[in-house]
Amino acid sequence: MAKKVVVCIAKNEALDLAEWMAFYFSMGFDAIVVYDNNSSDGTRDVVRNFMRHFDVRLRPWHRSDKFYQIGAYQHAIDHNNGEFDWALFVDVDEFVIGFQGDFIEGFHQTVSQVHLNWAIFGSSGHKLRPQGLVIENYCYRVPDEHGGNRHTKSFVRLSHAMQCANPHYFRVTGRSVNIVGDPMVWSENPGPGVATHQRLDGPRINHYWIKSAADWRRKCERGYPEGVIRTEKQRLDLDAESTVYDNSAFVYVEATRHILHLVS
Repeated sequence: MAKKVVVCIAKNEALDLAEWMAFYFSMGFDAIVVYDNNSSDGTRDVVRNFMRHFDVRLRPWHRSDKFYQIGAYQHAIDHNNGEFDWALFVDVDEFVIGFQGDFIEGFHQTVSQVHLNWAIFGSSGHKLRPQGLVIENYCYRVPDEHGGNRHTKSFVRLSHAMQCANPHYFRVTGRSVNIVGDPMVWSENPGPGVATHQRLDGPRINHYWIKSAADWRRKCERGYPEGVIRTEKQRLDLDAESTVYDNSAFVYVEATRHILHLVS
């Protein structure tokens, strides 16, 4: 069976990183690589605790320019050394739902990149950070046809990877397809990484973009090296559109808690 790794870049994600790592290990991923972008909140301690039980690699990443994430992902593909077959590049608020262990095995050897669409979740009415897991606390998302869901993240066959063009898209030697193997068709603006049509009828990424209103404010205050600005209006607008009840992640709660118990 192909060896699979999850790669992320994290800055001050101590509150959520343990759940995120437990989720992916419960799904059978072989390793996780965390590029730590100058965290000051205990993120590295969370990673080191997991390292005692699972294959987690901590990579200090001190870049603060607007291409900091692209640089980390490029480093990941350049330094794989043939150890892993596939890498999933996602953020700490992104959870792949509907993924079966052999999903990625079913693609032809000419497929270099498999794109999964977002399903974007709002705050589900939480003003403050609730107790419990992210995947059980947030269950209202935007409708399937919402434009934000056209964004993708990808599984990349590392032996085919050439360049990280942006966090949503890699230049590869073979084909880039969606979850059913159809060629990706990209929007004219902004281009690769945002599809013309979304597929949410199979494996996808539950993107817990808002979390609670308090979490959102912390995200806005943290800022982003690439100059992205988050506003309260974005949260309010997205919450108003998050009318679809979606408990697709609930089936992963027990397995995630089991991993968290192992490392506690």
